Formats: sequence, C-alpha cells, structure tokens
Amino acid sequence: MTSAYPACMRTGTAAGPPAALVVEDDETIGRHLETGLRGNGYAATWCRTGAAGLAAAHRTRPDVVLLDLGLPDLDGIEVARRLRADFPGLLIVILTARADEIDVIAGLDAGADDYLVKPFSLTVLLARLRAHLRRQPAAACSPVTKSSFGRRSSSCWPYWPGTRARRSPGRR
Repeated sequence: MTSAYPACMRTGTAAGPPAALVVEDDETIGRHLETGLRGNGYAATWCRTGAAGLAAAHRTRPDVVLLDLGLPDLDGIEVARRLRADFPGLLIVILTARADEIDVIAGLDAGADDYLVKPFSLTVLLARLRAHLRRQPAAACSPVTKSSFGRRSSSCWPYWPGTRARRSPGRR
C-alpha cells in the first residue's frame, strides 16, 4: 500500500506534553490515533514499520509506544522485546487484532505494559495511558518552569487538559 505519508512522521512539540510513538501500518488506524493523541495533548510520532519505529524511539525518546503486532517488516513481539531491552522504563502498549490468550501472554512477556485488542475505544486507551503515566518516576522530568504564556510547564506534563493540576506531595 502506497501513501503520501512517509514511513515515520512527527506531529506535535518535543517539550511539554507526553511524547507518544505510534507504530501502526494501517493508515486509517494510524491517522485516528495520531489525531486522537494530538487532540488530547500528546506530541505524536507515527511510524508504519517496526524498523522505522525502533529508529524513531532512539531518536525521539518517547514516553509511550503504541505498538501494533502485525507490521510489514518485523513482528511486533520482536519490536517490543527490542524496545524493552533498549528502554527499560518505557511504557509500551500493544494495540492489535490478535485476541487469543497466548498472544496476550506473549506480548506482555515480551515487555509490553498493557494490551488492547482492536477495535478499541480511544477514550479507554487515553484513560489507560493517563493511569500508566501517573506511575512514571518523576526523576526523569525536567524542572517545572514558567513559560512565556504564564503556564506551568514540564517535560512530564504535570496536569492533563481539562483537569486540575496535581498538587506537590508536600501540599494538602
């Protein structure tokens, strides 16, 4: 299948919101995820192959990878293994049509943190991402700074659009 889209493309900004890497060969699903993530405050990179996804992960250092298993060049299980070996703290969520119990087990054992079967709800996916990202260690975050617009900003996005900012642990 040919497309006007390159194998891998970045959308959004590198600083501020969580960075999501989508590794999905299906154009409809890839566009849906890209649009949904951008519309909910994520910086998004969309890649169509496993090789492009691995290269993008090394280049962009995402906070989360949304990974399809049925890729044209590499099996998604192998991509998950490589990502986990290279980035032990990376959040990996598998999004696939493979619904058999053995596939779920293989995906999780390969290093995925979560596994959703297609078709899935974008709102449920976003809720799962928020839940996982809340548990990410704060040590990797840059200091909170005051931007030119007067908003607090941080590389780990301390609040989500439409929600109240979280208080620091010392404040009640």
